[in-house]
Amino acid sequence: MTSRRRSLGSTPLWLLTALGLATTAFGVYLQTSGKEQIFQIIAGALAAFGGAIVGAATSLYVASGDGRDTLLAVREMLAHSLDVRLRSTEAALSPIRRHWHYYHLTKRGGRFRWRHTDYHFEQTGTPGSIVLNIADADPNGDQRYRSEAAIRGDRLILVESPEEGSTEGPIVAITPFFTEVFRRVRPGFALLRSWDGEDMVTRCIWSTSALVPSTDQDVNDEDGRVLDDIWERSFLAGHHIFPSVGHNPPDPAGTAEFGPGVRPERSVDLAAPLSPAVPAGDPTAKPQMSD
Repeated sequence: MTSRRRSLGSTPLWLLTALGLATTAFGVYLQTSGKEQIFQIIAGALAAFGGAIVGAATSLYVASGDGRDTLLAVREMLAHSLDVRLRSTEAALSPIRRHWHYYHLTKRGGRFRWRHTDYHFEQTGTPGSIVLNIADADPNGDQRYRSEAAIRGDRLILVESPEEGSTEGPIVAITPFFTEVFRRVRPGFALLRSWDGEDMVTRCIWSTSALVPSTDQDVNDEDGRVLDDIWERSFLAGHHIFPSVGHNPPDPAGTAEFGPGVRPERSVDLAAPLSPAVPAGDPTAKPQMSD
């Protein structure tokens, strides 16, 4: 019924537009065919009158239903385009513009737990970018973020900035092999601050379908262990996590200073201030070289 009222209400605008175009065309015809001055005056008046009718009809259409919606959509797209910080080629973004299930591991109330969030990349229409507003539900008040996603190579980079006034730093998630469409799950890692206020380098998983059920974005411990297993089997299989020279096998030549599990004799006191390379007060002094 609503669409019918809008259609009937828009009919006079189309008639006005047709009348304006016909009047303008008749004025142009008189101007080109009539040589007398009176015809030129009438032709100019008709052309001006017809143009005014077309302009008025266009303004009325923009101010009414469909025209206003279109204008608002254009304005929103332009506003998002000017405010975008992360950009990618549309060819890279087009395959991932769809509904995604995102799981990340955080800590709340002293317990680690997985959280689930729906990301509708298909609902953002700004060319060359993906920008969303995401709410992280909580009984004490939702946490709101401005999320931007970009593709670099095969990697997805997600940056989420908290709403203004928050002292929390941005959340950054990096997911390799994201553009490989044959994968059901895309595991990655995220840097974030937990609900308990602890900074974490933690696990995250993207999927095109739900992996486990969730209630108010929380995943229970039993299903959380399923997500742990999915992440470990899919991510650890192809990545070294925080490697160290201390993990190197013994040097067959016998020249290695220390092997796995052995701390070096020489270390740095992280609590002590760093010594300057050049003595204070003597900018011309040169470091002493040992023989």
